[in-house]
Amino acid sequence: MQFQLNKNIILFALITLALPTSMVFSETIEAKGRIKWEMLKIEQKRLELEEKRLRLEMTRLEIDACDQIYEAGGGERIACVKRAMQHLIIPNP
Repeated sequence: MQFQLNKNIILFALITLALPTSMVFSETIEAKGRIKWEMLKIEQKRLELEEKRLRLEMTRLEIDACDQIYEAGGGERIACVKRAMQHLIIPNP
């Protein structure tokens, strides 16, 4: 009987000691997971901004080419610029 009681006390003590540690460990893992997701979101935003910047640069270069190829005020130049402006329309994901 005494051995069973000591065994239960030891088991209770081990569970009591391990429980806060496992809770802290799971909170740490959860926090690290949140940080990773936040880093991924930041990286996604950075890539989206880079894509927009490249689209703007490409459009600017195409408009410059339209200016060099066609005379100002001509219908061909206007059509060329409209085609170039299509790159600014960014599709929604």
